[in-house]
Amino acid sequence: MELVVFAVTDTAIKQVSLQDYRQNIFGRLGILHGGRGEVDKPLKWLNNDRLLLLTMGTLPDTEDGFRSEGGYRYHVELRIIPDSVDFVGWLEKIEKADENETDE
Repeated sequence: MELVVFAVTDTAIKQVSLQDYRQNIFGRLGILHGGRGEVDKPLKWLNNDRLLLLTMGTLPDTEDGFRSEGGYRYHVELRIIPDSVDFVGWLEKIEKADENETDE
């Protein structure tokens, strides 16, 4: 599931171009792609310009075709900033989320 964020001003509504935070997480895990499922759950706005979300996903299948067990859970903080034409979701922080944390 892909996260889509919009910036709303007095005169326009524009889609925010987000940095690829999921690929950053894959690099931390030493993988090139995720597995069979990925979910982004917005948690809250920290300020008017910072969005905290929980991103979760499964690991890719093993080379011999077996489904990998486990997955990943990270908190991602995006800062929404205007550039000269559009808005950009700048990656501010990524932290591993507690496995026991509730998704609610």
